[in-house]
Amino acid sequence: GDGQTGAQFFGVQAGGDDFVFVVDSSVSMRLKFADALRELEYSLRNLTPSQRFYVIFFDHDAERMTLGKWNRRNTTYSLKRRPEPDLVPATNENIEGCVRWMHRVQLEPWTNPHSAIAFTLKTLHPDAIFLLSDGEFTDGGLTEQFLKDENVMDDPIHGRRPAVIIHCIGFFSRAG
Repeated sequence: GDGQTGAQFFGVQAGGDDFVFVVDSSVSMRLKFADALRELEYSLRNLTPSQRFYVIFFDHDAERMTLGKWNRRNTTYSLKRRPEPDLVPATNENIEGCVRWMHRVQLEPWTNPHSAIAFTLKTLHPDAIFLLSDGEFTDGGLTEQFLKDENVMDDPIHGRRPAVIIHCIGFFSRAG
């Protein structure tokens, strides 16, 4: 088409090549989590191999994307011991690995995206972030303050603006 690259998550469009999906995995997502995973998988599968991605789930802490590998006979897939340190290319192998990992994520108490957002901004430096939650954050305003302090840049033309665009998706609820 027009040479523009991008991604989409629940109908929300973002431009660029590097994307981080930060998704609520709190217990309040219990009846909705399968829908979130299905749409996340759809979004990942629509990226091109020249694009990069990362997925982080959050509840009381952040669970960062952990890929794995097949054994020599391709009969067993094992997750690595440590999360991926950086964005990964959107290859079929990486997407398949991410989908396998996503389905192992457990829902836990609280809704605190601070460490997920902090890791994303300080380490990954994506073109855009998709942040999905079904409720208010339980971090006492920590994430909001972090973004006010850390997600800013002084643009010579437009002045002070966000360094990374964060597309917030209120999932089944606009409370958050």
